[in-house]
Amino acid sequence: MSSTLTHLLLLLLVLLCLEPPCARGQPPPSSSVGTTPTPAVPPPPVTVTVTATASAPAASPSTCPVCFNCNQSGCKNFGTCDNGRCTCLAGFGGDDCSLPTCGSPNSPQSSRAVRTDPNATCCDNGFIGNTCNVCTRDDVCKVASPGISVGTNTVCNTDSVPWKKGYSMCDVQETLLTMVYPKDSRITIERDIANGTAYGILWYTGLEQFACQASSCVQTRTANQTTFKCPALQCYCVPGALFCGAPGSGGPDLSGAINSAQGSLAFVCPRGNANVTSSCTIQFEFLNGLFPNGFKLVDCVHGECALNTDDPGDTDAALGVSRALGAVGVAAVAVAGGLLALLGACLGLACLQRARAKAMPVPAPRKGVQISVRNLGYSVGPKAILENIDGEICAGRALAIMGPSGAGKSTFLDIVAGKTKRGDLEGTLLINGRTMSKGRYKRLVGFVDQDDILMETLTVRETLMFSAKMRLPESMAHAAKQARVQEVMEVLGLTHIADSRIGGVMTKRGISGGEKRRVSIGVELVTNPAVLYLDEPTSGLDSHNAHSVVQTITDLAHRSGKTVVFTIHQPRSDVYAMFDDVCVLTAGRVMYFGAADTMENHFAAQGSPCPRSYNIADWVLDLAVAQDKRGTGAYGMQETAASGGASSWTVTPLQREDKKPGEYELRPRRATHLSAAPQLTPISATLAASPSSPRRRPESLESVHYSSSPDLDVSPLTGSPRHGDSFLPLHTPQWEQHDAGTPPLAYGDGEGGDVDGGETDSTDNGLSDDTAIPSPSHRVGFLTQIAALLDRGSKNLWRRPTLWCTHLAIALLLGSFVGGLYWHADSTLGGIQNRFGSIFFIMSLLGFSGLSAIGSLSLERDLFIRERANGVYRTAPFLVSRVLLDLIPLRIVPALLMGTVAFFMVGYTATGDHFVRFLGVLCLFAANAGLLCMAVGTAVRDVGTANLVGSLVLLFQMLFSGFLLNQDQIPVALRWIQYLSLFRFAYEALVVNDIAGLTITDDVAGVGLSVPASIVLDKFGFDRSAFGRDVAVEGGYFVAYLVLVSLLTYWKLRERR
Repeated sequence: MSSTLTHLLLLLLVLLCLEPPCARGQPPPSSSVGTTPTPAVPPPPVTVTVTATASAPAASPSTCPVCFNCNQSGCKNFGTCDNGRCTCLAGFGGDDCSLPTCGSPNSPQSSRAVRTDPNATCCDNGFIGNTCNVCTRDDVCKVASPGISVGTNTVCNTDSVPWKKGYSMCDVQETLLTMVYPKDSRITIERDIANGTAYGILWYTGLEQFACQASSCVQTRTANQTTFKCPALQCYCVPGALFCGAPGSGGPDLSGAINSAQGSLAFVCPRGNANVTSSCTIQFEFLNGLFPNGFKLVDCVHGECALNTDDPGDTDAALGVSRALGAVGVAAVAVAGGLLALLGACLGLACLQRARAKAMPVPAPRKGVQISVRNLGYSVGPKAILENIDGEICAGRALAIMGPSGAGKSTFLDIVAGKTKRGDLEGTLLINGRTMSKGRYKRLVGFVDQDDILMETLTVRETLMFSAKMRLPESMAHAAKQARVQEVMEVLGLTHIADSRIGGVMTKRGISGGEKRRVSIGVELVTNPAVLYLDEPTSGLDSHNAHSVVQTITDLAHRSGKTVVFTIHQPRSDVYAMFDDVCVLTAGRVMYFGAADTMENHFAAQGSPCPRSYNIADWVLDLAVAQDKRGTGAYGMQETAASGGASSWTVTPLQREDKKPGEYELRPRRATHLSAAPQLTPISATLAASPSSPRRRPESLESVHYSSSPDLDVSPLTGSPRHGDSFLPLHTPQWEQHDAGTPPLAYGDGEGGDVDGGETDSTDNGLSDDTAIPSPSHRVGFLTQIAALLDRGSKNLWRRPTLWCTHLAIALLLGSFVGGLYWHADSTLGGIQNRFGSIFFIMSLLGFSGLSAIGSLSLERDLFIRERANGVYRTAPFLVSRVLLDLIPLRIVPALLMGTVAFFMVGYTATGDHFVRFLGVLCLFAANAGLLCMAVGTAVRDVGTANLVGSLVLLFQMLFSGFLLNQDQIPVALRWIQYLSLFRFAYEALVVNDIAGLTITDDVAGVGLSVPASIVLDKFGFDRSAFGRDVAVEGGYFVAYLVLVSLLTYWKLRERR
C-alpha cells in the first residue's frame, strides 16, 4: 500500500511540472536585457519512467521554471502591475514590459509579439519606430486608439500636435553625445493629452538605454510651434545598458544621474506640412549640465490614429502665452501692467486737473500789501541775530534796509519774505493787519536773491517766458503771457537784448551783470507779485548800473503800487535819494526805521548832524559801525519819544576819559508809534493811533524753532488783542490758529468769491480783490510743469553740444574699438575668453560714462534750489524731466550705439532674440549706472568729491561682477555684498545670453575638445537659467535708484538759510 502511494505522488509531481505556466495563471519568465528573446513554442514531449522500489527513495530537487510575479519583481517601462501580471504601455511586451513589440496599435496589446531582433523590421505596413506605434498614412489606421470602435474610419495625424495620444520618433544629433556614443541614437515619445502624461525612451543601436515618465504635462500650441512641457519627471536607467555602465562600454555611467533625475521635461517641435520630417528639441532638466539646450532631434516623424473630430484646433493658443511665461513671467507682466495702469490713471488725473485749471477765471492783478513786524527776534543757538524789531512796510513805497556787514540785513529780509531759517524765530508778522499762512503768503511774494542764478543757454525772452509759464495761472492764454513778458522787458529796459543768451562761465559771454540783475528782477516781476523782496540788488554792479536797477524797482513801487523791500550796503547819494523808507540795522537791532527824507534831520536833532557835503548813507553807516564795535551792552536803552515818531537811536558825546574828538556815544531809544511814513493805509493809520507796543517781548510770547515748521506761526498772544492789532507770535506748531477774539482771514479768488470759507470784505482788515491770493486751482498743473521743464532742459542740452556729442562720439569710437579688438570671437577656449572680456569692457565703459550725470546735475543744482524755494515748480516735475533728459540722450542712446556696433563686430550669438536681449540689458544697466551717479551727485555737493565717491562705488561694484571674482569662491560672510552690485546681474544676463547656447570646440594637446559652453558658466559661478531673474533684479535696481534719487532730491536739494 505504501509503495502504491509513493508512485502516485511521483506521478502527480511530474504532471505539475509539465503544465505550462500560463495554465496556472502566471506569465512566462522574462528574458534579460541585451539577450534576444525567442518566441513561445510548445514544450517537447517528456517520457517519465517510474521505478518502484521497496523503500521510498529520497526526493530529488525540482527542475520547474520559476513563475514571474510583478508584485515581487515590478514592471519595466512604467507598466502597471495587476494581480501579479504587468499591463504594458503600447509598444512594449514581455512578462515585465521590458521588450519592444512588433505589429502596430491596430492589434490588441496582448497579441503583439515581442521584437526578437532590435534591428529587424517587424512593424505592420504603414507603421514605423522601435515600438511600431507611429503611423505614416491614413489607410493603415483601421483600428484606432483605445475608445474608438473597430472598423471606424480614422486618419493618421502626422502633425507635431497630438490630438489624443500621439507618438513621435526622432534621431538624436548632439555633438557631445556622438563623441562618446558614435552610433545611432533615437528617441521615441508618447504624449497623452487626456492624462497629461508623457513617456520618453532613448535607444542606442536599437537597444533601450533609459526611460522617463513625466506628469502634469501641458501642451502649448500655436500656428508655428507646439510645446509639451511637464514639471514632474521620473527616470530609470536600464541595467546592463551602455549608458548605464555596461561592462566594457568605455563610456560614462549615467545610471546615478538618471535614476535620481528630477525636474522638468520639455518637448518642442515646429509645425509644418504633413508627412514632412522636422527638427525638434527635447530637454531634460537634470541633464542641463551636459546638454543645456537639450537634445537636438532631427528627422522627427509624428503619427497617431484618430478621428478627424478629435482635433481640438488651435483654441489654446492664447493660453500658450501665459503658460510659456510661467508664474514668474505672469507676475512680472501683471506688475508691469499695474504700473502702466497707475501711470495712465495719474496722467488722466493730471489732464483733468489741467482742464479744470484752464477753465478758472484769470485773477486780477495784485497790488501791494501792508506788512507789520512786531517784536521780531531771531537767534541761532545762544547767539542773537535779530532783537525786538518793530516796523511797518507800506504798499506803494520802496523800503531800503541798510547797515554794516553782519548787521542782520539779509536775515531780516529772509524772515519777512517767508524763507526757511534754521534758527529760532519769535515775534509777529501781519499782512494788512491779519494773520496768513506761510504757503499763501509766499504766493504774494517775489524774491530776488543776491546772486543771479539763471540758465546760461536761454535767451532773456525764454527765461522770462519760462517763469510766466510756470507761475502765471493756467487759465491765462499763451498770448497774454507773451504780452506780460513783453511788458516786463519794456519796464526793465530789456527789449534790446530780448533774444540774447544769458551767458556765463560754462558758455559764451552773454549779457552784462546789470542786465542779468534786471533779468532776475523780471523773473519775479513777470508773476505780478504783491510784494517784491530783493537781496543786495546792486551788489557787484558799477554805479551806473546800480542807479539803473534801484530806479527800476522804486518806479515799480510807485507806478504799480507794489510793496518793495530790498537790502543795500552802501548806496551813493543819488541812489539814496530814490528811497522812500529806510531801516538801519546794527548788531541785529533797529537804529532807525522811518522815512528816508527825515533821517538826516532826525540824527541832527539827536546831536549827530551829518557833515556838509557828506553822504547821509555813509554817515549813518559810520555811526552804526561805531556802535557795533563798542557793543550795545555798555550804553543801555532809553525810552524817550523821537521827533517825527520814528524809531531811532539817541547819539550823545562819550562821557569817558578816553573819548577822542569826533566820537559819539550811541544810545538807542524807541518812539511810541510809527507815524513817519506818509500815505498810510487805514490799517496803518489805526496802528499809528494805537498805544505803543512794549519794548520787550511779553512773557506769554511763545518761541519755537523756525526750522521745525514749514509755515509761519500765527497763534495769538494771551490776553485780548488791541483794536487793529492782532499780535500773534511767529512759529507755533499750527499756522492758522486763532482765539475767539480774532476772526480767520478770508482770501479772494480774483472775483471776490469765498474760496476758503473766510470773509472777503476788503474793509475788514482782509485782502482786497486787487491783492487777492490765487486759490490752489489756479496753480499750474503737473503736465504743464513737466512740459515747460522738458522744453527748457532740451534747449539747454542742445545748446551745449559738447556733452551729448562727446557721449555719442565716444560710444561709436569705443564700440568700434571693442569690435576691432575682439573681432569675430569664435567658440574656442580663447574665443570664449574674449567674449567674457569684451562684455565686461563694454559694461565698464558705460558704467563710468554715468559719472557725467554728476557734472550736469551740478550746473542745475543751485538753479533748482532757488526755483524750488521761490515756488516756481514742485520737485516731482523736476525729477521726471531731469531723469528723462539724462537717461535717454546720455545713457540709453550711447548704449544702443555702442552695443549695436560691438555686437556684430565681436560676433556675439547673432539671432534676433539674442540681439534684442543684449541691447535691452545694456540699456537697463546704463540707466542704472546713470541713476547711481545722479544719486551720488545729489548727496555730495562738491563736484570733485562726488566724482571720487562715484568712481569708488563703481569700482567696488565691478569687483563683484563675476568676471574678476568667482561668485562661488567669495567667503560666506561677504557673499551678500555681490547682491548690491548692479554689475553682477547685468553681466550674468549678458554672458548667459551669448554663451549658454555655444559649444566649445578646440584642440587641447592634440586632443579634440567639444563641450557645452554652459559648463564654463557653471565653473564661473553663473546660473545659465537666471536670465529672467537677472533682468528682473536690474529692473528692481532701477526702481530703487529712482526712489533714492527722489528722496535725496527732496531732502538735500532745498534752501537752507
